[in-house]
Amino acid sequence: TFGPTGQQAMNELDTTSTGRSSSRPTLLRTCLFLFPILLASLACDQKPSIPAAASPSTSQPSDPRIIPLPTVQATIGGRLFNLEFAANDDNRSRGLMYRKSMPLDHGMLFAWDFEDWRSFWMKNTEIPLDIIYLDKDKKIVSIHQMVPHNLAGVDSAEPAQYAIELNVGVSAKLNLRLGDKIDWTSPPR
Repeated sequence: TFGPTGQQAMNELDTTSTGRSSSRPTLLRTCLFLFPILLASLACDQKPSIPAAASPSTSQPSDPRIIPLPTVQATIGGRLFNLEFAANDDNRSRGLMYRKSMPLDHGMLFAWDFEDWRSFWMKNTEIPLDIIYLDKDKKIVSIHQMVPHNLAGVDSAEPAQYAIELNVGVSAKLNLRLGDKIDWTSPPR
């Protein structure tokens, strides 16, 4: 013979130490055995979630940690972008933290009063970004891709007075190169 059937095996498992058969634990044991398998299969069926680009909106962000900033319009690679303008220490240090997504034609412009070596990290930043460092003449001095939550600094290759963050891959799609110039409207005062 090939051994006990599935039912016979279950009955053997349900025998108490006194040798009497108990039907109550059968259903419970079966459920306890199948429940983790069901959960695991459901977890495996989940597709990875990729944040979709949000549509432009004039409404306030729902996260109180996100403070809307004034915007400027910039021409980057021949396309028009709306860039939030971060010109003080508080706004520059918060940057795009806590955002779940960003429209493809949006970004953030960081400005300082002088050129210097700049470095950015991705603390509390949910979306992958391109960072474009620009000199005082608004010419690109370096372009890098940044990974969400990475605390390692991403440095400018040369002193920079400005930095622009865009959705990851946008710089490549626009074929941006070192030395290209980016223009924007005058920042609000």
